[in-house]
Amino acid sequence: MMKKRALTIAALSAALLLGGATVAVVAAQQTQKDVQAQLGRTQKALTESGLARMVSEPYQGTAFGGTQVTTITLMPETADPMVIKLNSRVYNGPFPQGKRFGAATVITDVQFEPGVQAQLDRAFGGQKISLRTDIQFGGHSVTTFNVPAGTITAEGTTTRWQAASGTVRATEREVFSAGQWPGLVIEDQDMRMTLGSASWQMNASQQPDTLGDGKGQFTLASLEAGAPGGQVLKLDRLTVTSTTRSQGPLMSSAVGYGAERLEVAGKTLDKLQLNMTLNNLDRKAMEQLSALTRTRKTPDDAAVNTLITALLKAGPTLVLDRLSVGQGKDEVKFNGQVGFKGAATTDWAAVLDSPELLMGLLDVRLHGEGEAQALNTLAATLAPDPSMAQGLIQAGEENGLLVRRGSRLVTDLNMDQAGLKVNGQPLQ
Repeated sequence: MMKKRALTIAALSAALLLGGATVAVVAAQQTQKDVQAQLGRTQKALTESGLARMVSEPYQGTAFGGTQVTTITLMPETADPMVIKLNSRVYNGPFPQGKRFGAATVITDVQFEPGVQAQLDRAFGGQKISLRTDIQFGGHSVTTFNVPAGTITAEGTTTRWQAASGTVRATEREVFSAGQWPGLVIEDQDMRMTLGSASWQMNASQQPDTLGDGKGQFTLASLEAGAPGGQVLKLDRLTVTSTTRSQGPLMSSAVGYGAERLEVAGKTLDKLQLNMTLNNLDRKAMEQLSALTRTRKTPDDAAVNTLITALLKAGPTLVLDRLSVGQGKDEVKFNGQVGFKGAATTDWAAVLDSPELLMGLLDVRLHGEGEAQALNTLAATLAPDPSMAQGLIQAGEENGLLVRRGSRLVTDLNMDQAGLKVNGQPLQ
């Protein structure tokens, strides 16, 4: 467990600590009021997430500056929570530390539990995680963070990472974040994994409920993993995007994945893309679901039925915007959607206990197409033996699974309460 904590701390520390670092208290009355309000919002968000709990001790200081101690407990409801202490030194304005005009500057020292801290001290070679927050009059803040490069070896596995850095800008209702990490290597005698440079950017806005709106993007330049002398998994330029957007009483959530190239088991796929959107989500019902999840208690059947009925009343739809391989004439793509249907008397608790019952409550539509040559190339790549590709496509046409339209092959799948149809014909 100690090894797992130490290995993950470098990657997680920036994301997990920024909330506490940006809300250190300053002594000036108005500034203290602004930052205390920001502290309250951060505490509320962490508590409602169920992932962390934050407690700040009273500010100690004078008009010139002081100290604030904040404790963040990660995974507080688990049997093995992690406790992080933020010791902040506050320098009050109007020219904190004799530098540019502002309400305050906060320098924060990050302290982990003794066992974890000792390992990190060795891994970082004596360097420390750096957090600096500049607070403007009015409560807006800018935090810069740096996680030192380091190396740690435990139970035969060595992990080496380069320094990570980033910035977080916070206003009363919005947070903007961006950062970069040049990469890391994990290896032992049986395996080596290399992650290339990573970068991320995110902006989020607070809403009256706990759901919020926002969008983010994460980019990984490369990933390579495999045993020495064995087959290697390679992934080039992975991009992940996510967006949550309010639409009156409803909301939508979209996620996208894209990769320039994937190589696994000697097979290579180029230009992979997956985009999905979940539309027409009832915000009130989603807020109730979020609250139910945070309690970590098993809901009774009545609560399950009430909640799912409320969610379905808005007509949520899972849309497959795109699933594709290749581009241009070499592209094979799919799109479609899944609708959810159920009578008001549906026993959703029973459906969740027996997932096969769910199949009769779905309305699925899927469309796929591509140039015949592109589909043949894809089949040759995925098939155990490339020579099987032409036979598989021919069998698909003979069985009605594929329809030829000029130089393209097309398939349409529909599944609802009446059963499954492929290209308009019941599947036998």
